[in-house]
Amino acid sequence: MAVVIQGAARQALAELRERLTDALDRAGVDAVAVGEELFGVLHFLAREHVVRRTLSDASVRPERKAQLARRLFSGQTSGVTSDIVEALVRARWSSPTTMLDCLEVLAVESEVVAADRAGSTDDFEDELFRFGRIVDGRPALRSALSDRAVPADRKRELVETLLRDKASPSTLRLVVEAVTSPRNRTLQDTLEYYLQIAADHERRLVATVRAAVPLTEAERDRLAAALRRQYERDVRLNVEIDPAVIGGMSVVVGSDLIEGTLARRIDEVRRRLAG
Repeated sequence: MAVVIQGAARQALAELRERLTDALDRAGVDAVAVGEELFGVLHFLAREHVVRRTLSDASVRPERKAQLARRLFSGQTSGVTSDIVEALVRARWSSPTTMLDCLEVLAVESEVVAADRAGSTDDFEDELFRFGRIVDGRPALRSALSDRAVPADRKRELVETLLRDKASPSTLRLVVEAVTSPRNRTLQDTLEYYLQIAADHERRLVATVRAAVPLTEAERDRLAAALRRQYERDVRLNVEIDPAVIGGMSVVVGSDLIEGTLARRIDEVRRRLAG
């Protein structure tokens, strides 16, 4: 289930993202540290219901909320993180959950910037996608990572064992976050949400492609070019191999489904015959 931020909150988030980008562009600012601190604030507010309601309450004066945030996080976060959190609580939110959703976007975006600085943005996005598909295809692993009875530290150890030396640091940190703090989402939904945040940061769309066999480089280039013409934006392809496709491929871009599989055509013929 994707997180959808709408209305005034969408504009507030856009302004906060711009503020964060400007801050992270300054020399000497550690994007990894900012991301970790923003996630820390997120975890605190998720636990502290009264504080969360107060900081998101539209009837409370913005300056009073900013003062409370300063008292809570002074000495615990860097100047950049403190500025972002104060701007966050000064904004007008329709609900405490919406405020936390926007804070999560900012924390993930900091990690995206860190991956970009390390020159590993494409690897980072591919690793998140692949890990999600691996877990989805292994029920025992999926159960272990989603079971609420399993302690967070145990889940963290499992993820680190699986990804150590096999994924970028940004990938590892975000997978650990998705596993240990799911925020009422499935792991697959959370990873897809993180990928969408990364795509938004890069100002491109994400297309999930299901095909029976791997695409050649030429096929990937042609498909990306066709989608770029259709949507007038750069498109990143995440290709999933699925033998059930039989032939052709299906492409999902946002809410759009472009279906061109032989299996789909066979099903349509069967339905017509049955009718």
